Amino acid sequence: MPLTTEFERQAAQFKRALQKAQSAMAADGVRGSSHGVDSDPHRIDYPTLDDAAFHGLAGDFVREIEPHSEADPAGILLHTIIGFGCLSGPKPHVLVERTPHPPRLNCLIVGRSALARKGTAWSSPKYLLSKVDPHWAMNRIKSGLSSGEGLIDQVRDSLEDDTGDAGAEDKRLLVVETEFSSALKVMERSGNTLSAVLRDAWDCGNLSTMTKHSRLTASGAHVCVVGHITVDELLRLLNATEQANGLANRFLFAFVRRSKLLPSGCGIPEEVFESFAARFSHVAEVAQTRGRLTRDAEAEELWKSIYPHIEEDRPGLTAAILARGAAQVLRLSLVFALLDEEEANRNETAIRTPHLLAALAIWDYAKACTLRIFGDSIGDPISDRLLSVIKSGPQTDTDLYEVLGKRDGGRKAPALERLVKLEMVHSVKQVTAGRPVTWWHAGPQSQCVFCVERVKSPFVGAFPPHNTLNTRGDQ
Repeated sequence: MPLTTEFERQAAQFKRALQKAQSAMAADGVRGSSHGVDSDPHRIDYPTLDDAAFHGLAGDFVREIEPHSEADPAGILLHTIIGFGCLSGPKPHVLVERTPHPPRLNCLIVGRSALARKGTAWSSPKYLLSKVDPHWAMNRIKSGLSSGEGLIDQVRDSLEDDTGDAGAEDKRLLVVETEFSSALKVMERSGNTLSAVLRDAWDCGNLSTMTKHSRLTASGAHVCVVGHITVDELLRLLNATEQANGLANRFLFAFVRRSKLLPSGCGIPEEVFESFAARFSHVAEVAQTRGRLTRDAEAEELWKSIYPHIEEDRPGLTAAILARGAAQVLRLSLVFALLDEEEANRNETAIRTPHLLAALAIWDYAKACTLRIFGDSIGDPISDRLLSVIKSGPQTDTDLYEVLGKRDGGRKAPALERLVKLEMVHSVKQVTAGRPVTWWHAGPQSQCVFCVERVKSPFVGAFPPHNTLNTRGDQ
């Protein structure tokens, strides 16, 4: 083959590879690159994590490695603080009435595609933790969630029988599932107890199953879970039951993307890891000796002012996923206090305003990610379908009946009633020469632009010409 032709062939291959990489980056919403490959200007608007979240030692670590990593800084930070919280164990805690809240957190790292660098966000925190406590990292970081019994076995109590099973020596367990979709699939199987055990693990750490053939129990278990999953897998596999029954609200959600392109991928120098490992080792050693932590006076006043907003009631299924906001913020603030090097040098560790602000920043980010991923779904497929159509433009009863078809048409009335109670839709009657026509608009009537126009002029606004509407979203 002539040299010129071979060169042209290789150039064409390179061009196709570059176009493929750019397309992948656009799909993943990459912010840009120090190597001149820009993302799509119409990329998705990802939630951003406020600088307050990068407080203290964890923030220092993320800032140091972020320029050398393609991972989203939010993903790196969450892996770091959840891993450290697990390493710290269940002894340090915040007390709510008589319920202890230890530094036990779960998180789902969600990306639009497999190229969101979710696994890369775990790479540096995992290496750091392996230097802080090699034995723990080698033996207590696991994957492979498949059943509640299997999870209990990893943190089981000793058996008082002739088997000689002394149980798990270390009740700390960090589960990192890089394919969390597999765990969600097994939860759908009849009789699978994984969802229930995960809920108990987050709540109190005392685990058991009421099955005839299993004597496994675990007391004082300290289990933290980080899962990686794509948006499509999450929406397809996290069914309405798991969203509503409390499994989802025991997880923080992070919607991440690849932050930049680094073809060499060298990472940070080893001496930087050594320096941070020494600092993390010091605070971890102190954290494991702490007991109950409380807020100082300034942080207490801040907590009182923000508590009503964290606990605000929201309609819809997304509200169920955000229902444990106060508990999540408490546990996050605890981890930030334990990571504070100044606090580690005091006789007692307290939760102070910067720790609480950092926790709030992460909660606000997780809440924004949850809303971005799940939207305003309420969990009922008929109601969600009708809401989606009504949001595209006002619809008549006839329009909505045609959307559902004869098979589901009978479920229209209760679905609409549910949406009205949640103030997600409202109806307006149009007087005609014959039978009145009922129109359905999105949102509460007081905020409806069509109804506002109708008040201004009763002949326009609320009832647009029927042939101008995209009633089924198919035009």
